[in-house]
Amino acid sequence: MKKHAISHGLSVLICTIASALLIDIIRQYIPVVNRFLYDLSARILYVTGLPFSTAGFSLIMLASILAVIWGMAFAKMHQKEFVNRP
Repeated sequence: MKKHAISHGLSVLICTIASALLIDIIRQYIPVVNRFLYDLSARILYVTGLPFSTAGFSLIMLASILAVIWGMAFAKMHQKEFVNRP
């Protein structure tokens, strides 16, 4: 159980750092995508009434997407391991 907790904690850290770097790159080089993320975040925050800044919520949203991709890759990587257990 400890191994999975470390893995999940590490994935959150890596996804958060990667999201911050990606948002910075997107902001500089792909302004259309940056505007889309900003508008989507603003709409979600308006509908839900969450007390976050739009830029901060964009980071959370992108980190969540990266975490889902990480989780899918982790599950796929360990799928054979779980199936072949005696």
